[in-house]
Amino acid sequence: MINFWAGWCTECDREMPDIVRIAEDFPDEVVVLAVNAGDSKGTAEDWALDRDLPFDMDNFVWVLDERESVTRKYQLNGMPHTFIVGRTGEIVS
Repeated sequence: MINFWAGWCTECDREMPDIVRIAEDFPDEVVVLAVNAGDSKGTAEDWALDRDLPFDMDNFVWVLDERESVTRKYQLNGMPHTFIVGRTGEIVS
């Protein structure tokens, strides 16, 4: 799962606990890449810490895209945006 989020996004704030719960419930089946789009490292870390989100899960990886170079490649039309990626790398949803 690739989830694009930003600190200013209220929907991101609401959905992130559910995404964490999915990773916790399915540790052998789901890997989450939580890609922060545009925030500084400190802002993104503070956002996650303020919500008691985990930094120590093997299958949940925080990714910082401060310049939004990766985010732009996905041509997103808003935040949050989540892609489900199959085992062979294809986007399935």
